[in-house]
Amino acid sequence: MVEKDDEAKGVLIDLDLAILTTGAESAQRRRPTFRGTLPFLSTDLLDDPPPCNHMYRYDLESFFFVLGWILVRFNEEGIEVEPDELIDWYTGTRTEVQSVKFSFLSRPNDPPASRFPSLQKTWLWKLGRLFYHGYVKRIDYRQDIGGFGFDDETLGGSVTYDSFLEILQ
Repeated sequence: MVEKDDEAKGVLIDLDLAILTTGAESAQRRRPTFRGTLPFLSTDLLDDPPPCNHMYRYDLESFFFVLGWILVRFNEEGIEVEPDELIDWYTGTRTEVQSVKFSFLSRPNDPPASRFPSLQKTWLWKLGRLFYHGYVKRIDYRQDIGGFGFDDETLGGSVTYDSFLEILQ
């Protein structure tokens, strides 16, 4: 954050969720917490209760939803032109929001249309498919194997730092 006097200052937010931890074990591993901004949460974090462990993949998926939000709701000058687009991302039950966002992962090129079609066709579509295929892999694995041994951190190897970054380059 930058103040009028141009002095940069750090700002902490969500202090209501701050907890003191001791030792190597994180308190996040002991209790599930619903944290974040609803429209940008990973679909996994909309489970009730949410997962106890935070995964790097959740942050990558959050980036995807922020990108989708910006591409759909704002014009080239940064002015919000479609304030009601994606309203389903923050209204309704967790299950309803989760379903709508999962659908967006599978079809990020479907309406609502972006005012940035080149980014929608490259970054948004490819990133959405990356997560979607990973979630489908997990669903298939759980139906076939029973749920143990699947790599949730990367959705079965689908969502890695490298696969994510490759799309953005």
